[in-house]
Amino acid sequence: MNISELLARNARKFPEKTAVIEGESALSYAEVNRMVNRLASSLARLAVGRGEASAVC
Repeated sequence: MNISELLARNARKFPEKTAVIEGESALSYAEVNRMVNRLASSLARLAVGRGEASAVC
């Protein structure tokens, strides 16, 4: 199981449970999963495919 599969599974099983805490902010598994899916969709629209290198600043 890779990290994306783990995130998707936890988003289904525990959507409201806290996944990430940074300072005073917290995100649920469902919120993180939505953000990851939006990023993946945006990269796909830019023709960045699976296995290609990319960087985030």
